[in-house]
Amino acid sequence: MNFSRPSDFLQSATSLFTIERNGQAIGTCRGFFCGKGYPNTIQLIENADVQGSDWLIHPQTQHRYFIKNTVPLSMHGEVCGWMLEYESETEHQRNMQPSSEIHIGTINGPSIIGSQQNATFNIGPSIEDIVQLIASKPPADQVSLCELVAVLKSIESSDTPVEKGRLSKFSDLIKKHSDLLVALGGWAVKLLTGE
Repeated sequence: MNFSRPSDFLQSATSLFTIERNGQAIGTCRGFFCGKGYPNTIQLIENADVQGSDWLIHPQTQHRYFIKNTVPLSMHGEVCGWMLEYESETEHQRNMQPSSEIHIGTINGPSIIGSQQNATFNIGPSIEDIVQLIASKPPADQVSLCELVAVLKSIESSDTPVEKGRLSKFSDLIKKHSDLLVALGGWAVKLLTGE
């Protein structure tokens, strides 16, 4: 049994898209927008020369769709159509623009901040940074945290090696506040590297 679709069905159920490559119209193809099972996808019902980074232009709306990915549809070993993942022209322009603003929250760990021309290395927080971090902690923990700061200051000012387990009595408190753990790790690296 041979099944064929009437040609008027193809006309009414599909659109004739223009294919644009490098700013030039290179051809046309018939296809339709897929449903929510395949969001941002156009299915072509024919084998057409469409590549990633081409544009498809919808004739009725003149909307342009940037082709991100192409997947061939085959039947009996021959390509008979394409699934084209796209983004709208607005989405594409937004994704292509470099962001000039970067919002950074609190930095408690090793980091580098700046532009490609100027950069500041932050190997680890200082005691002052840790004190500021501690100030944001619950009042119930403040006494123990202040004692921790005193121990850190004595370690920082001492010329003798730190004995193993010196901070062990603060381990539950440090585990309770993971951001403090990160800050202390950065502080220790800074101390060990002499920065």
